[in-house]
Amino acid sequence: MALVLLAAAVLGSLAVVAWALWPLRGEPLPVESVDRRFVALLAEREAALFELRDLDGDHADGRLGEADWHALRTLAVDRAARALAALDALEADRAARLEAAAAWLDRSDAAGNPSGGAPR
Repeated sequence: MALVLLAAAVLGSLAVVAWALWPLRGEPLPVESVDRRFVALLAEREAALFELRDLDGDHADGRLGEADWHALRTLAVDRAARALAALDALEADRAARLEAAAAWLDRSDAAGNPSGGAPR
């Protein structure tokens, strides 16, 4: 009797695992590749923000004079601003490419292309 209960428990467990994994049986979902420029610009932005934090801390503690703090802070703000502007430009470019792709698909669908937009 104990063997039957053990077998039923094992089969039940396998059924639960199979049920939980069932959605994973299909093809993998497409993953957008990471844009290395985006990652580099984020790192640049973060580095500039940390530099600003450190400069402000050094100035507040008296380890950095007013003139040096102002000059170095101006450079760090410029660095952060350049990184943010480049991130904005990259995002605008990405949005424009997505919009162009969507327009192309709309034109293709309007033309009656049954392949989902891909020309044959």
